[in-house]
Amino acid sequence: MSDDKLPVLPRGRRLPYWEKPRSAREAIAKINNAGREWEKTTEDFIYRAGKWFVWLKERSAHGDFERLVNQTRFKIRTVRNFMKYAVECDTSARIMPYHPNPKVGVKPATVAVLEAPEDPEYVKNLKANRPQHDSEPLNWSAAETAEQIFKIFEKLTERRKIKEVEDVVNQLEELLREYVESRRDNQSMIRGGGVVDDDADFDENERR
Repeated sequence: MSDDKLPVLPRGRRLPYWEKPRSAREAIAKINNAGREWEKTTEDFIYRAGKWFVWLKERSAHGDFERLVNQTRFKIRTVRNFMKYAVECDTSARIMPYHPNPKVGVKPATVAVLEAPEDPEYVKNLKANRPQHDSEPLNWSAAETAEQIFKIFEKLTERRKIKEVEDVVNQLEELLREYVESRRDNQSMIRGGGVVDDDADFDENERR
């Protein structure tokens, strides 16, 4: 077989071992046991990573820490949560449950890692740039709405690779098409039932 005909393996790792359960009860038990092990492993990782980030911060020049953080896969707000958690564990000399945002509610460590709270400064800026919707529909602007959506998109993807940004664009296009089609189908159903839809109300107001 020539080199150009060799099979190309997809990106990623080999599949882990998976054992078929003998019953529904055994399947549930396996899921629960694996979940507890996942949470334990996650909390251990967060503690170690938090300690490493604390070590980096203590030895970094002013303003240099965030540059180092950008070389990892984590955002600065997540790193701060890791560091805080590591300090709390060291203070109590035990691995504590990881809840980065207790005001929102108690979450397992595995969920908390994937749903780290937004940076308060980022949320503040996002709210400040949010378009103010007027009660009068004629003041609505498609261009302004698109610009505001783009600002959010730009913020969320500014540190992503081009391929990752392209993947977001492709998935977003699909979501938007599905949303528009669902709105169109809903309006068609409303018209068929003899009920005036939102667009019809708007057109009537515009003519007046």
